[in-house]
Amino acid sequence: MEMVILSALQWRVQPPTAMAFVRHFLALADVEERTKNLIVGASRVQIENAVKDYDFISINSSMIAAASILNTARFMDRTSLPDGSRCSLSLVLEQHGSNRLIYGNKMREIRDKLLNTVRNKEVANDQQ
Repeated sequence: MEMVILSALQWRVQPPTAMAFVRHFLALADVEERTKNLIVGASRVQIENAVKDYDFISINSSMIAAASILNTARFMDRTSLPDGSRCSLSLVLEQHGSNRLIYGNKMREIRDKLLNTVRNKEVANDQQ
C-alpha cells in the first residue's frame, strides 16, 4: 500500500524548498515567462548561498523565497518587470507569503542577509 501511495506522489515527499516556493509564487503572479525565468535564476543564486549559511536555518523556506523575489524585483528595471507585473507579484507575496508581512522588519532582515551572502561570495571569488 505504501508503494502505491509513494508512486502516486511520484516520491515527492520532502518538505517544500525555497525554490519550490519561488516557482509557486511566480505561477500565481501575472508575469511574463521570460521575466519569471530571470527571477528564478536570480533567486536561485540567493537561495543557494542561503543554504550554505547557518543563519538561515530557522527561517521558513517561504520567507527566504519571498525575500529573494523581492530582492530580485528591486534590481529589475521597468522594461524587465513592468509596473503591472511588479504589482501582481507584490500582491501574490502579500496574500500567499508565509506571514503576509512582506514589508516588515523581519523581511527586511532576511532580504539584507540574502544580499550579504551574495556579496560575500563575490568578494571571496574576487580574492581567489
